[in-house]
Amino acid sequence: MPGRALGKPRAGTRLAACDDHWVAEGARERREAVRQLADLRRRLAAAEDALADALAAAKRAEEAFDAANDRFDAAERALDEAREDRAQARRSRYTARQAYERASTTADRLARRVHEALERMNRAAELVTTPAAFVVRVPAAAGSPNDVGRWACSPVLNAA
Repeated sequence: MPGRALGKPRAGTRLAACDDHWVAEGARERREAVRQLADLRRRLAAAEDALADALAAAKRAEEAFDAANDRFDAAERALDEAREDRAQARRSRYTARQAYERASTTADRLARRVHEALERMNRAAELVTTPAAFVVRVPAAAGSPNDVGRWACSPVLNAA
């Protein structure tokens, strides 16, 4: 503006540090850049704090997972041991059942043999108590190694 002194402001305007529009605009831009930089630094500090908190939380979660995993592994080992104990008990039960079956079979067979022996003894006792007329001594054959003879309970042999 011709005719105007450089150091005097126009009427109704504020005094500026610099009347040059480009210089004033550059200063505003620098102040805005400084403000944005400060805001970014605050946000960066907050993000770093959040990152540190997240890292601590991740470590706590990892420790909790490791502890739970250890408990789970212990439970799995206990379950495996219980399964092995059950399998061993099953084998023992099977062996005991087989032994019981064998013992039962043996006891039944021996009971039958005892019963048969008792029947033979009862028949022999009946033979002993039979009257003498029916008991005959059969002589042994001449020249046989057993010269004692035998007893027979038969009316047919008795008649001979």
